[in-house]
Amino acid sequence: MKSSWLLITIVALCVSALCVLSGCGDEGGTPKDTTPPTVLGTTPADEATDISPYPVVQVRFSEAMDPASIDTLTFHVVGIQAGAITYDAAQHKATLYPATVVAPSTEYTVRVEPGVTDASGNAMESAVVFHFTTGALDCAHLRDRFEPDNDIASATPVEIDATYPGLTSCGDGERYDYYRFTLAAAKQMKVTIYVASVTPGDTGSFSFRIALLREDGQRYAAAGYGTAVAGATLIHRHTFLPGTYWIEVGNQHDDARLLLYRLKVEALDPIPDDQYEDNDFPDQAAPIEPGLLGNLKGTFVDIDYYSVNLTAGQTIIATVTEVTSTATDYRLAIADTTGNFYTSQDGTGANTSPGVQTWTATETGKYLIYVAWWGDNVTYTLNVEVSQ
Repeated sequence: MKSSWLLITIVALCVSALCVLSGCGDEGGTPKDTTPPTVLGTTPADEATDISPYPVVQVRFSEAMDPASIDTLTFHVVGIQAGAITYDAAQHKATLYPATVVAPSTEYTVRVEPGVTDASGNAMESAVVFHFTTGALDCAHLRDRFEPDNDIASATPVEIDATYPGLTSCGDGERYDYYRFTLAAAKQMKVTIYVASVTPGDTGSFSFRIALLREDGQRYAAAGYGTAVAGATLIHRHTFLPGTYWIEVGNQHDDARLLLYRLKVEALDPIPDDQYEDNDFPDQAAPIEPGLLGNLKGTFVDIDYYSVNLTAGQTIIATVTEVTSTATDYRLAIADTTGNFYTSQDGTGANTSPGVQTWTATETGKYLIYVAWWGDNVTYTLNVEVSQ
């Protein structure tokens, strides 16, 4: 009897030991990971000097982390207000973007607190602390992480429905930044820039440009110019068919003024267009015959080009009539095949419907009709008359 009890006890102890080693008490028999995460690397490196006065700070962890545990309390730079903190799950990397430029030639301390936990809930064993010193407040030090991206060939690819903080624009060589995006389906793209900061003490206005481009650099519609102060938001939008397009962002002021901005790229439901699209540029002009065209569509600010063949001495009369309203600003003009205008309606907004433009051909060839609207969901007709 005693020997039986002893055997049962030994077996129970062995099973218990095996459970400890194999994790059989856990769901699915998988042992729970209890290894605390560590920091594998930082940017800037510890004791780095001559860092941008807009310091983007990154920390790379040893394993997948819980993004909810990485916030301004657990990941911060002493004396710097955070504008945004992001986490890249694929690279196990957290990034902190400051709210504005900071003091030049100053040492700062970064702290990653033990409250940061991995995906299994394990906290770091101790705080990670490192230091860096900023450089001068000038264009050379304010180059952002996407530079060089100063032409279409070097454009930075951006994701749809994403926000990119911590971008800069200053200096002649970095006056413009270029980004590109690709659409698999027709969408209305809304591109927004928010100017977060200017040169300290600079309270004057500045001019900024935001434009949407095709591959050859031609701008869709009018470039979006804006004059504002720090804290301004500028928006440009356009409805595109599937394809790849480019964004141009840049300043229109002197090189000594330093700008910090945030870029937001959004894809919205497309605004319905007509059968003549794409006809946004002179080289895409839709060929038409004299007569009445109905159910044409216009959006803000989508230029429609149509082409008509004339012989020397013939007169063309183009009449645009808005169906949806009579109060939408528009432009109507007769142009040549390079987009040079013969009539003066371009550049003067009109909101009286119908609009009429007339031109007599000086030589035989192709002539263009230019129509642009400053409103969405516009339906209009175009009547073209040609006479000797």
